[in-house]
Amino acid sequence: MKLLITLFLSINYLFAINIGTLNINKENTSISLANDIKKILNHYDINLTIKENNNSIESIENIINNQDKNYFAIVNKDTISKYNEQVKQNKTIYSKIPVILSLDTLQLHLFTNSENDFDFDIKKDYNVYCGEENSNSCTSAKFIEKMYNLNFTFISSNIDQIQDDLISNKIDIFISVKKAPAIEFESFKNIKLIDLPTNFKMEDMYTNTQLLSTTYSFLDEDIHVYSVKRAIITNLKEKKYQGIINNIIKILVLNKKYLIKKNPIWEDVDFNYTDYKKFLKSAKRTIMILQEQKKRADALRF
Repeated sequence: MKLLITLFLSINYLFAINIGTLNINKENTSISLANDIKKILNHYDINLTIKENNNSIESIENIINNQDKNYFAIVNKDTISKYNEQVKQNKTIYSKIPVILSLDTLQLHLFTNSENDFDFDIKKDYNVYCGEENSNSCTSAKFIEKMYNLNFTFISSNIDQIQDDLISNKIDIFISVKKAPAIEFESFKNIKLIDLPTNFKMEDMYTNTQLLSTTYSFLDEDIHVYSVKRAIITNLKEKKYQGIINNIIKILVLNKKYLIKKNPIWEDVDFNYTDYKKFLKSAKRTIMILQEQKKRADALRF
């Protein structure tokens, strides 16, 4: 496969090329993004295979171990940090799987009983449900636990019984990382979202988002939540692969308006966001050049 990529750079699109597998979380919006990427690349004779995994941890493991042409993944920003903490010895994993392009955001939903009013400076112990242990939601939950110096006891539940568990206070907080509005939460009643206090450590990892009261029927007013960025990472970091990586970036960035017409999810994508521990230098340079070209073009419009 790597020989094919090198050959591709020299023959400049004379033949279609297969660039391997894009690993994604088995979740509707991830699948939607991946399918759009696959389709747009296919228009340029670049073929991509999509592999669905249970979470971003699995996707990272697949491209680090790279047993079967696993060259790309869409993962959440905080999961890269969590995986790095789990496996690092003397070296970090960041240089092995740099980000090449930022995508959209997912919202950190923290639900509780509508009667609850927590003071995180006083109350430190909480029963929490966030799904499977290595799920993207549990990754964010563990960051919240750490950043606010809390003590979480993780309780079993599921989306069908979580309302009852929250109302009965069997579970204090349900944490779920989803793109808002998420259809799974539309029917919630007697439930509210928690507005986490300002925390500078949280803001190093997450972005601030304002959810309008119209986002969910149970919201009485606009509310602040944190959001996590997700991005495309790769193990094709050597200089000889810069051409194919840069072409992928150009295709997606320059076709953003087309992608938005096909799928509104792309409206939330910010290709210019590069605040990651490791962003491939050549990729960042390409994005900056495209951004500057756009500014010049816009300056000529009346």
